[in-house]
Amino acid sequence: MNTITSNKVKELFKDNFKTTPAMDGEAIADAVIYAIGQPATVNVNEIVIRPLDEA
Repeated sequence: MNTITSNKVKELFKDNFKTTPAMDGEAIADAVIYAIGQPATVNVNEIVIRPLDEA
């Protein structure tokens, strides 16, 4: 939440961030494995991975 500048928005999301677990390395690995595991006929151009919380 350090990047949210609006106090009103911070307040709205404060409780959500408390109940959402931080992303672990396994989540990133799963996304990469998914991308490289696609058939040759599938083109994965981009993977965007964003944490829901700050560790």
